[in-house]
Amino acid sequence: MIDACIVITTCPSEAMALNIAAALVDQKLAACVSIRPGIKSYYYFDGTEHWDEEFELVIKTRAGMFDRVSSRIRELHTYDVPEIMMFKLDGSSEPFQKWIESTIELR
Repeated sequence: MIDACIVITTCPSEAMALNIAAALVDQKLAACVSIRPGIKSYYYFDGTEHWDEEFELVIKTRAGMFDRVSSRIRELHTYDVPEIMMFKLDGSSEPFQKWIESTIELR
């Protein structure tokens, strides 16, 4: 059974993205976090239109860690409602899956 998943979130600054990435990896909540700069987000929040540049975090973790990952992101994030989405993987290479499992032990 594949336990690896991808969690996506966005941040308003590189400093916040780096802080969240470091916290997740250092605390063994994620095996790896990739940061993509220059994301442009267009959305409505509290009845107001927004057009922001953001940093997207692609978090590689285990599905069983989602609640802890989500909670830690919310603790470190400045948005009232941060985007936190999990995508379960239908498949991944066996070495990648084993690496994630060995890096992140479910507790």
